[in-house]
Amino acid sequence: MKEALPINSLTRRQLVSAVAALSGLSKSATDDVLTSLSGILLNELCAGRPVRLPGIGRLVPKRRQAKTMTHPRTGEPLFVHAKTVVVLRPQGNLTELLAYADQSFD
Repeated sequence: MKEALPINSLTRRQLVSAVAALSGLSKSATDDVLTSLSGILLNELCAGRPVRLPGIGRLVPKRRQAKTMTHPRTGEPLFVHAKTVVVLRPQGNLTELLAYADQSFD
């Protein structure tokens, strides 16, 4: 049976520290860059445009249709409204790396 992935995720503070250490920028400058990047990503995705992240893949806004589902506990019909979600379309090398990493959990 596969072991579950760790629940802890990279926090913003940890990300800022890691990027600052690799880039040589100060932590406050790195935080400003990440804040600007977040704003740009949100604006592009809300406008319906995909965003390419080099080395990772593309973030693509995708419209989901409204649908009727069955409530898992009660069996009652449940209406789910139409919505837009963001889908990560990974680059080929990311998919391969994740597949290789996944083998280590076997």
